[in-house]
Amino acid sequence: MASYAILSDRNAPGGDETARVIADRFAWPAFAFGGFWLLWHRAWFAGALVLIADLTIPLLLYPGGYAGLALALDIALALIVGLEGNAWRLDAEERRGRRIVDIVEAPDPDTAFEIYAYRAAARALPKTPPPLPGRNNQLVRPRPASTPDMIGLVPSRREG
Repeated sequence: MASYAILSDRNAPGGDETARVIADRFAWPAFAFGGFWLLWHRAWFAGALVLIADLTIPLLLYPGGYAGLALALDIALALIVGLEGNAWRLDAEERRGRRIVDIVEAPDPDTAFEIYAYRAAARALPKTPPPLPGRNNQLVRPRPASTPDMIGLVPSRREG
């Protein structure tokens, strides 16, 4: 399972349907398409730098007879983009005003978003029930049904 970062620009109870889900793993499309993949995901600065490097490496090294070095540098650059591309996307989203609201482990992005929405809805609910009024106007908290002196919902000893 992969780890997914959920980014949102607002806090909505029950989850934000416009939230972005970004995986924290190797991105094969980023490895294959490099700068174009980054530009597609609106990581403008990183995409422009990668495209410039992709064009500059062969232009400088092929004429000098260093084709092997140029190929090695291109593969190394592709590996770096594949490994760090999603982190650069995350940084670009944070610069646009979104922030990380949750990190989820899930098999796919849709399941990650569902887990995030479930957690956000659970956070919106009250944590404890309000106290009940008791004798002499004292507030009494309800006891859980699984106390040792209870058998189900029936008390096992008399209080007196």
